[in-house]
Amino acid sequence: MPYQPNGDRANGRMYPNAVKASERSGALPFTRSTMKPKLSKIAAFPNWKQKFSKPIPVQSSAPLFSLQHARDFIGALPETEQASASWRTAERLVRQAAEHGDDLAVARVAVMRALHRR
Repeated sequence: MPYQPNGDRANGRMYPNAVKASERSGALPFTRSTMKPKLSKIAAFPNWKQKFSKPIPVQSSAPLFSLQHARDFIGALPETEQASASWRTAERLVRQAAEHGDDLAVARVAVMRALHRR
């Protein structure tokens, strides 16, 4: 039943009954599910096994091939070094790449910058 300006007064409702999508001209039906707020894109399980496009060379240890290697390397640093702004940024971007699927290249560059300032 298409929209009627007077509403459905027989049932005491001011709004029309739901209209099937096939009855409307290309529009989606208006339901409560279309009014739900968008949730943030957080993975149920972070994907730490994602590999960088190129490994990150580290002088003191083996190269970092994946987000998991970068996370473990940052976690093994002394706390005073981890507290620096460059390492906090690198840790945040590596975590966001694993949890939200953010760009790996940005996380890779952040780790390389933090290594350069080391």
